Amino acid sequence: MVSFLFVILFMALVFGLCFLVDKGAARLIARARAASSVRPPLRYPVLAAALILAAVGCVVLAVVKQSWLYGAAAAVFLAVGVYALVYYRATGISYTDTHFTFRSGKRRRTFAFGDIEGQRVAVAKTGVCLVLCLGAEQVVLYSSMQGFGPFLDSAFQGWCRAKGLDPAGQIWHDPANQQWFPDQPDAIEEEEE
Repeated sequence: MVSFLFVILFMALVFGLCFLVDKGAARLIARARAASSVRPPLRYPVLAAALILAAVGCVVLAVVKQSWLYGAAAAVFLAVGVYALVYYRATGISYTDTHFTFRSGKRRRTFAFGDIEGQRVAVAKTGVCLVLCLGAEQVVLYSSMQGFGPFLDSAFQGWCRAKGLDPAGQIWHDPANQQWFPDQPDAIEEEEE
């Protein structure tokens, strides 16, 4: 009787957590679509939820089998899941028509679109890494991030307004080829010349 009750409680816990994850993911997606922001891929909070659920399962197994190994696995799963959530919440870019705020952990920097000097791009099989050059600062974006394209389109429009340029007159501008801003040479190439 006790084991049957334990199974029912465990199933209720699993279904309850799945319900909360589903509602949380729906809210995250709605918030990401409504706000002008760039965020890490949605796989981070989904991974965090799966790892936290696995941690709960390991805790149950640790209690039932009285094994410290399952307890250690639960601690590892929980730590990695919490890290993925913290990374997702602490990393991103929010923007308006004139400026953007980049945050990475506790570091926050606000830049005007006119501060952008250019870009560097690295293309790989898994996606694109685009570096916005802002004087001594750099902001790194990945094509897998939520809001990547809309942010760069807004940044280009804001940059053109700040520089007094006509967006349609910039012949090098080609988003299909990852070209939103003028190319910036690498620092190594500058030192060699």
